[in-house]
Amino acid sequence: MSPQTDARARIWLLLSALALLAVGCSNGTKKGVGEPGAAIDAAPSAAARCDKQRPHVAELYRKAEPADVDAKKQKRRDMERADNVTMMLTECKKNPDRFAPCIEKATSVEQLESQCVIRLDDEGRVEGTYFKNNP
Repeated sequence: MSPQTDARARIWLLLSALALLAVGCSNGTKKGVGEPGAAIDAAPSAAARCDKQRPHVAELYRKAEPADVDAKKQKRRDMERADNVTMMLTECKKNPDRFAPCIEKATSVEQLESQCVIRLDDEGRVEGTYFKNNP
């Protein structure tokens, strides 16, 4: 495994763990739009606004994949794609006003990852700073 591949694997593992942590720590008692007892609000919730982008993000990652005939490799690519989509939507839900329009306009994975989310580095400085400032 090359150093770049190893670094990417660590980054995606970290982001996947963050996504799972965010989902696991979310407050399940909040009322959403349209639920009994919910405040009347014309604006869609952050989750709904970002989840609306799921098919678009999945398609961008699907287009970026090389065509593999090997079923084992394709299964791994499917898992990676699902992780990437989850990571993007998790980032989107943190700040939907910033991320949702960017994701909507993106026409490639490169554009999505370079313009819509915080760029990660191989040394982990970006993640370290993020965790330090967002306990």
